[in-house]
Amino acid sequence: YTYDSQRGEAVFADPEGKARLENLFAWNRLIKGEGSWRKATRMDWPKVQEWLRAATNSELPAVQALLARPAGKPVDDVFFLLAQNQAELAEITAAAQRPYTDFRVHYDEGMLALLPHLAVLKQFTYAFRLRAQAELEAGRPDAALQDWQTCVALNESLKADPVLIGLLVRIAIVESSLQVVWEGLAARRWTEAHLQVIETRLADINLVAVALEALRGERAFNLMLMDQMFRPEAEGFPRTPDNDHPELKWMPSGWVSQTKLSVARMYERYIFGAFDPDRRQVDIPLIHQYDREVEAALS
Repeated sequence: YTYDSQRGEAVFADPEGKARLENLFAWNRLIKGEGSWRKATRMDWPKVQEWLRAATNSELPAVQALLARPAGKPVDDVFFLLAQNQAELAEITAAAQRPYTDFRVHYDEGMLALLPHLAVLKQFTYAFRLRAQAELEAGRPDAALQDWQTCVALNESLKADPVLIGLLVRIAIVESSLQVVWEGLAARRWTEAHLQVIETRLADINLVAVALEALRGERAFNLMLMDQMFRPEAEGFPRTPDNDHPELKWMPSGWVSQTKLSVARMYERYIFGAFDPDRRQVDIPLIHQYDREVEAALS
């Protein structure tokens, strides 16, 4: 996309393609009874089929095609819906084998940078997780493991995104995909070989290190935001309604630098120290201590 400073908005080269990607699995809003590993509940397949078959007013082509078919096993309804986008799922499965990703984020635009890839990644994670659950139900744990590993790869595809929202999406992907692991354990579907793969892949996920990297990126964006607000033209940023404050140009540059220094020190003094990526721990009591110190300093 490009940013149109006259219109004050981003203009996508293929808006229809973007909308299609974001709605590939729009029927997922109809599904109920997916279960929760935190509550020790498994996918309720009869309930899933009941909700899908009750969507007689849906205008989604995939759902209409499903309703035109006679009802069979609940899991087959899900396989049918996912098969409508088999080409896209196969493409992502192949791409997930690559070691690196580049989502072409416009980091140079600072806080104006858009992150449309995050919603798409969540959509595909949902699809692969659902298919893995269906494969487990159908007695095909090898296929389920492959789809679960694709979910893990989608999580890892964001490892180069140093932004807080990226961290939250990674947490959501891990949280969602763990349902597959738990259901396989609960149903005793995994073999020892499967469990060794799962253990190895989970051991590679260090969300504390990811959080620390994201917070450092957030600090960088906060400092960039000040440049956007106080001197956008000098820093090469487009003038937008969000940073259109001409009165700020009269502020001495030394004040801006001092403010940026204070923000950078705040992160070092009150945030980063609570994260230990080597031990994969977050010191919650220390965070509470930092809160008290900041509150005392501001009072």
